[in-house]
Amino acid sequence: MADMPVSDTSAIDPHAAVEFHPPIDNGVLGMWIWLSGEGIFFASLIGTYLMLHNNVNGGPTAKIFDLPSAVISTVVILLSSMTMMFSLSQTQAGKIAGARLWLAVTAALGFVFVLLEVNDYTALYHQHFTFHTSAFSSAYYALTGFDAAHVAFGVLWAIGLLIYTFGQNFLNESVLKFKVLSLYWGFVTIIWMVVFTVVYLMGKVV
Repeated sequence: MADMPVSDTSAIDPHAAVEFHPPIDNGVLGMWIWLSGEGIFFASLIGTYLMLHNNVNGGPTAKIFDLPSAVISTVVILLSSMTMMFSLSQTQAGKIAGARLWLAVTAALGFVFVLLEVNDYTALYHQHFTFHTSAFSSAYYALTGFDAAHVAFGVLWAIGLLIYTFGQNFLNESVLKFKVLSLYWGFVTIIWMVVFTVVYLMGKVV
């Protein structure tokens, strides 16, 4: 009978390192975990606003809010979310100029959004609707103020990332950074859409 072939196991190194690729990048996973906590935080602010929206203490109600201005802010933040995705796709394609362009547009739109919020606050202040006017006004400024602060942070983050793209290792190291920022930007966009619905749309109906 012919000898059976014997596999050669001498070349197998039991101590050889096995490269492991996690199903999701640690940076992306970390951002998802952090955003989950932020989502709970905003849910508590929204819940508080809903509970206090009738406690006006004789002051202005939600009818005072400028709906057209809020609509413009909504269009701006939605556009910024789109341009952020364009920037990410350009980065993944290795197109540095396009990535920089759309990231700069995203930061500019975010800045416009913050300016619109500041303009709304100024108009409300002149109508004697301040943080201390009532429990309702306090809940309003807390909710919309933290949302605007998150967008402002995103603008600073985008500017910092834009500066980073001029580094020598931009393409080798930046795709993950753009992914994380795009997740954050998508989050603040979703939060604003909820705020717009609860505060401005419902405020004009309820």
